[in-house]
Amino acid sequence: CEIYDPNTNTWTSTGSLNKARILPKAIVLQNGKVLVAGGDAGLNPVAECEIYDPSTGTWSYTSSLPSGTLANELVLLPNGNVLSIGGTTLWSGAAVTAIYEISTGTWRTTAQLNVPRSFHTATVLDNGKILVVGGMDEESGAPLAICEIFDPSTETWSLTGTLSYARYSHRTVKLLDGRVITIAGYSTGFL
Repeated sequence: CEIYDPNTNTWTSTGSLNKARILPKAIVLQNGKVLVAGGDAGLNPVAECEIYDPSTGTWSYTSSLPSGTLANELVLLPNGNVLSIGGTTLWSGAAVTAIYEISTGTWRTTAQLNVPRSFHTATVLDNGKILVVGGMDEESGAPLAICEIFDPSTETWSLTGTLSYARYSHRTVKLLDGRVITIAGYSTGFL
């Protein structure tokens, strides 16, 4: 791992992950530490999670996801907990949706998506709810147009509007006025 310092325009080596992986998800916690969850270790989805402490430059294990996953999304919830959404286990379908409890350092499962998916996006809306857009259907491998909203106060999912073009491996960005734009991706070709 390396850290970029914009003041000196340089990269510096820092501690290495304990578990090597590709395609991990990472998120900055409210305490400034970084949580890494999921990824792939040679066609072997990773369940082990780690936390980076920038004050010491070291990684330490924390509790593992309920199942190994890759192509999931991580979202910081308003209360400081982290939501891991969907993803794939490669061989046995969709990964579970789980919440990392910051106070205990443990994961617990929560309500599952209505439509299992991977390679989707997740955006925190102005009202604190999470919009999940598109992705790949874990049964057929087809791109999805179906979108869902997670309500952190009730820990429930509900279906919402559908995309004009089904897609996965895209990006979403929340605009300053609260609307969300979806950009690019793959459908029956590149978008």
